[in-house]
Amino acid sequence: FSERADFFCMDSNTFPFDKDQQYWLKEAYAFSCQNSDNIKVLVQHHPYLAFGKRLLKYEDDINLYGKSFGFDEASIKAIVDRHASSHAHSGLGGLIESMHLNMGIDFNLMLCAHDHVLKFDHRTGFTPARRRSRFLTQIISGGGGGNLINRNDMVKILPGNTPDKWLRSYDPSEALYMHGYNYFNFNHAKPYTSFYSEYGKLLNYPGLNQPYLDLDI
Repeated sequence: FSERADFFCMDSNTFPFDKDQQYWLKEAYAFSCQNSDNIKVLVQHHPYLAFGKRLLKYEDDINLYGKSFGFDEASIKAIVDRHASSHAHSGLGGLIESMHLNMGIDFNLMLCAHDHVLKFDHRTGFTPARRRSRFLTQIISGGGGGNLINRNDMVKILPGNTPDKWLRSYDPSEALYMHGYNYFNFNHAKPYTSFYSEYGKLLNYPGLNQPYLDLDI
């Protein structure tokens, strides 16, 4: 870990339904902002914006986890509707992003998994209806060992076949469809990340054609 970064490790399965976790995050984030200008890093399982088959199955995870924690369909719908005006893409990750923004929480960097691929995104927000105050970099590092997303399947899904116009900007060629992992250096003059294969080979990231990706944070 780095003295230049504050890490917030959250349970994204339960966050929309867990008042205690929401309260803790709001207090911890406020404390971090008041006491340092450190990089704010969110660590959770679900990305804000998924990549892969889940792009077309928006509500599955919300209903799955909501019901497992005792919420009925009406209660789950009420939570989603409460934040619907501020998130354009649905799904559990999109809902959590909206909840964070509604709480005044705006991370610099997000480390997540869920989708079985290695993916780098850097933009001013995954929710076009609610622009961020600063850039967010999202890293999906889901190439740990499960079955990988099939690139040919992604070519079929993207960019023209998603029901959400925002997702059509996703380029299926800009991902690493392989097992591997991420490396981060926060102590460098400019924080950066890089991807490695499962055998430890440093990889050029497709689309950017370079191994060291500036986090701009």
